[in-house]
Amino acid sequence: MFAATSERRLDATPARVFAALIDAERYPEWLVGARAVVVDDDRWPRAGSSFHHEVGMGPIDVQDSTTVVGMEPWRRLDLIVRARPFLVANVSFEVTPLGSGSCVRMTETPRGAFVLFGPFITPFVRWRNARSLAKLAEQMASCGP
Repeated sequence: MFAATSERRLDATPARVFAALIDAERYPEWLVGARAVVVDDDRWPRAGSSFHHEVGMGPIDVQDSTTVVGMEPWRRLDLIVRARPFLVANVSFEVTPLGSGSCVRMTETPRGAFVLFGPFITPFVRWRNARSLAKLAEQMASCGP
């Protein structure tokens, strides 16, 4: 199975990092490719809740949804991300304390038929996720710890 994993140290507490991860409406500020997010599920971010999003690169826009599979507050967020017809994937964020800050690990694993594209898309997904975590780190640093 192919998985794209990226890690980044952030100068923010695990609670602050996790708060950013569950604030889906702010994903376009740091998640590369996210263009718009609408959270209209009043259960968000509980397991089974979803939000709608628009993602894209260049002239390509895709509207679909993301669903919470599981969550361990301040430590882990597990999602199913859909950007069909291009991708359906499991995405996990793991947050661990590291000194006065945190380490966040983002792992994206294609699901279903999209596993066949794993060897081709994994390098791009790893790059995108590393850039996303870098942007999240910049955002965390600009607001202080």
